[in-house]
Amino acid sequence: MVIIFHFFSHITQPSGSSSQALLAYLHSFICNNKDFITKAKEAEEMLEGKALIKETDMPEKMKTQATDSASQALDLYDVSDCISIASHIKKEFDKKYGGGWQCVVGSNFGCFFTHTKGTFVYFALGTLNFLIFKGSSS
Repeated sequence: MVIIFHFFSHITQPSGSSSQALLAYLHSFICNNKDFITKAKEAEEMLEGKALIKETDMPEKMKTQATDSASQALDLYDVSDCISIASHIKKEFDKKYGGGWQCVVGSNFGCFFTHTKGTFVYFALGTLNFLIFKGSSS
């Protein structure tokens, strides 16, 4: 992992200490900073163009459709054209799973909604966040 290696390459070993002491220090650092490592892994996945699922109750196949549709929309539209990206994804879901789907795309948004069970996913892909769900009346 590049980020951790870069950090460790800047650690200076105290004079007279053994490589065992340095390894013990590194092991202690990794064990005590799991949140840092998790964030680094998430960042690495996002740089590789993989979707980072933040929350979902969708079946695996539908979730894959969501991330694939988002990836396809990003290939078709400029990253700043969030409305066209959201529209593309919504139309794909309406066509495949019936009407009533909603899609929100952006880097900073808040929302409050009721969704049909098994139809919600929230994920990040690149610099954008994606919220896809089928609305519910109650």
